[in-house]
Amino acid sequence: MRDRIALAWTPCNYGGERPWLVCPSCQRRRAVLCLSGRGLFRCRKCYGLAHASTRQGLLDRTDSKLRARRRRMGDQESWRGGATDWYPGAKPKGMHWSTWERLCREWHTLSERWHLLFLRDLADLGVRLGRLTGDDEADRLADQLRDCKVEAVAAGVVPPRRQRGSR
Repeated sequence: MRDRIALAWTPCNYGGERPWLVCPSCQRRRAVLCLSGRGLFRCRKCYGLAHASTRQGLLDRTDSKLRARRRRMGDQESWRGGATDWYPGAKPKGMHWSTWERLCREWHTLSERWHLLFLRDLADLGVRLGRLTGDDEADRLADQLRDCKVEAVAAGVVPPRRQRGSR
């Protein structure tokens, strides 16, 4: 280890002090510092690290939200199977009916969104496959899926896919 890590102390609201690690690079207080392969400690911002969820696509984020709703609605095996391979059963004991109804509405909305996003990605894949193979059947399937995709985008349920390089 080559870095010297300084400590900074801040007062707490109800007395006492809280220690913080000071990043050797940016000199900011941090609760956690990461160690690189070269033996240097830096904060997440200095290393340019991001959480895994920020690298997910829209379909994967929707899948994660669906699984989170399933867990809240009492599905103990929300990690198993597809995100939409489940249907809300009985309300868990102790949950308010208004919360249950809201979660059911959110689950149904997310489930529809997941299916439309899946169709959008499938249509894009079909177009690429048709271009690669020159197959008429793949072109016909891609046209059908593209129609579903256009309807979903027009309804505002699924945002259009951005072209590379555009912001």
